Amino acid sequence: MKKITMALLASMIAFSAATQANEVMPERDPINRILPTATPDPAQFKSAMAAGTGSIEGMVTTRYRIKGGVAPSGIIYFGGSKERDPVKAQPVHLVPHNAYTQAWLDLYMKQGGTKEVRGAPVRTVAAMDPSVLPFRRTMTTNSTGDFAFANVQPGRYVVYAEPEWKWEGDLKGRGAHSGITVGYATITRVDFAYRIVDVPPGRGAVNGDIVSEKIIYEKRVETD
Repeated sequence: MKKITMALLASMIAFSAATQANEVMPERDPINRILPTATPDPAQFKSAMAAGTGSIEGMVTTRYRIKGGVAPSGIIYFGGSKERDPVKAQPVHLVPHNAYTQAWLDLYMKQGGTKEVRGAPVRTVAAMDPSVLPFRRTMTTNSTGDFAFANVQPGRYVVYAEPEWKWEGDLKGRGAHSGITVGYATITRVDFAYRIVDVPPGRGAVNGDIVSEKIIYEKRVETD
């Protein structure tokens, strides 16, 4: 096995940080990742993620929500769904909840997401420092959106994902225009979903269901 020199290790970390700073979401639109101002303690992450006897089990779900607007025909439309759909083949991440991850969550919920500045889309999303990523655990949901983390020690954790969903269908009018099809929309969206979970001592499973909390990215195409 080849030895990893300090110069090579530094270049690998720099590449990881650069990759994280400019990722590509669906439809190949760029998204900018920014780091919290807080400084993480990798040793704290390593200790918190040591093997234990508990487990976290949950499901990732999304629900499409179409904001009210005005179709080209001039009719106001609204849409949405009360049902949540499971997300299959979705990476789900587990990190310890501490001062740094709380600062990351605060930044994510405050700054991250789709914004409009002078008509141009700006997508800025919080990222974690590359130094703690080796201690993050990741699982992938099955065909029904379920996931599970085994061998978790007692403590507080953050379970999170960036689920993607696509929706297309008719846009319906409202009020006097109820039931009238006023247009058609195709939507691709990526949400941010998380849950803070407390794992007690023992071997029991803790609920880790996560649902979408914030829109990171949305691209919609509407036609009459």
